[in-house]
Amino acid sequence: MELEKLALRLRPRRASEAMGLGVRLVQSYFGPVARSWAVTAVPVALVIALLVPNGWGVVLVWWLLPLFDRVPLFVLSRALFGEVPGVGAVLRALPRMWTRALVLPLTFGRLSPFRCFILPVTELEGLRGRRRAERCMALRQDQGAVVRLAIGSAVQVFCLLLGLLALVAVFEKDLGSEKFDLRSFDPVELAALPISLTTRLVWVASLLLVEPFHLAAGFAMYLSRRQELEGWDIELTFRLLARRIREMPLGKLSSVGALLLCCLLGTASAQAPPRQGNDDPQAAIVQVLEHPDFGTKEKKHNLRFVPPKSCSQSLPKSCCMSGGGAGGVDGVRVLIGVSVVLVLVILTIVIFRGVSGRTARTRAERAAAKPAEVMGLDVRPESLPDRPGEAAWKLWESGQHAACLSLLYRTSLARLIHRHGIEIGRSFTESDCLRLVERVGKPPMAEYFDRLTGAWQSCAYAHRVPGAEQVRQLCDELEPRLGAER
Repeated sequence: MELEKLALRLRPRRASEAMGLGVRLVQSYFGPVARSWAVTAVPVALVIALLVPNGWGVVLVWWLLPLFDRVPLFVLSRALFGEVPGVGAVLRALPRMWTRALVLPLTFGRLSPFRCFILPVTELEGLRGRRRAERCMALRQDQGAVVRLAIGSAVQVFCLLLGLLALVAVFEKDLGSEKFDLRSFDPVELAALPISLTTRLVWVASLLLVEPFHLAAGFAMYLSRRQELEGWDIELTFRLLARRIREMPLGKLSSVGALLLCCLLGTASAQAPPRQGNDDPQAAIVQVLEHPDFGTKEKKHNLRFVPPKSCSQSLPKSCCMSGGGAGGVDGVRVLIGVSVVLVLVILTIVIFRGVSGRTARTRAERAAAKPAEVMGLDVRPESLPDRPGEAAWKLWESGQHAACLSLLYRTSLARLIHRHGIEIGRSFTESDCLRLVERVGKPPMAEYFDRLTGAWQSCAYAHRVPGAEQVRQLCDELEPRLGAER
């Protein structure tokens, strides 16, 4: 292996770094990988998806991914050594790649999470049977990282699939119909979509978009593991050193040789010192222990607490029997007890005042943090009329339909924020506000706010004016549903 041509910086890498290196490889050689992928795997997958009915075509494409992975592996393994293969080279090598070693990858090995990690063992090292199994066991160290890679790739495919299916579902629905409402769209209904041709193509596109990155990440982890086991960085350093010596001028080379010769002669002329000591092992041990390194003695002075002597040892018997000492000790104990009680009382008062002050500051901060505007709508209580329901209905009767619904919606937001204490942010959207009210509010409040949000969105964004009876009901129910405090 010509490590000098390797277009990588050889150094120890963690598993996460190796995965990132694989993604970077696909980005660096995106053109060759994309072209080879487009002329080999993509046409075969599309033909299978078109010809095989229902979802079995998608399953077959997913099952053949280990076969498709050999194409980007062929491109990346040669591009790393400076030989970027073109489409012609890939097509010439395609029959050999897709006809050998098919049993294990497409049967028992298909469900293995290590398939992208051990694929280079089969394709690049050409090992089979027992030797392949032993090589795979030697390469496997951080198995959890490989499993996380497989799970992460599956999650990426799933998320991409949901996004594409949602996009298809949105375009298939009639946006001008009154039955379509973005708030009523549920991703669960995607499971009920028929396995149509569009759905099958979306499945196949999700698989084919993620798979090259999955393969490249596994290949980079394989390279990192081989570099760790075989010491590629050390080998490359010695190769570069040998090349420098070969390219060294003759004069410098002769000087280095003369210096090495002098060192060898000096080493050969040196004689070992004569052996001293007794042949008896015990005497030798005693002699060694008598050395200053083993027999040194030191004196250290340390300070330690010495408890006071008892009354019988330090005072005369007359003093001990008089009882004056016991009274002094009792007085000290009482003084200590009173001091401890006073300290505890003071600490309790300080802690209580601190907690009370912090609670008051927190309430003041929350009151100050209440937004004055939400989505550009003024939600300050002083900006609203005394009877907003009646004022809104008067606006409706005068033909100002948008102003009527705007007043109702602003009033609802102001009541939710200032009366019911619901923390609605300034940057919240209608959907965010509705979800928050449904989660923390009472059911009647949430039901009313849901109907009001739908009417407001229809009028403000879709320019569809709701019926007068519906608006009259919203005006009448404003105070009963949102008037009282929680």
